[in-house]
Amino acid sequence: MKVRLQAWLEGRAREMEARRVKRIDREARKTIHLIEHNGVMYVGVNGVPLFAPIDLTESVIESVAQARKAYADWMEEQAWR
Repeated sequence: MKVRLQAWLEGRAREMEARRVKRIDREARKTIHLIEHNGVMYVGVNGVPLFAPIDLTESVIESVAQARKAYADWMEEQAWR
């Protein structure tokens, strides 16, 4: 009886882990994606364009500065809608 219960619990734990990994992957794909803004492709987070491909070849500080600029541009455009 103990062996069957342990086997069931282990199977259940594997199923729960697989569902958790699937949920996290689905959420990551929904949250972080490619979007087009002003004719340029960006890596976006929650629909906000942040990094253009060219930004990712620069240093981290410059990439973050470009992401902030892209975000500010996007926010300004959203204000006019």
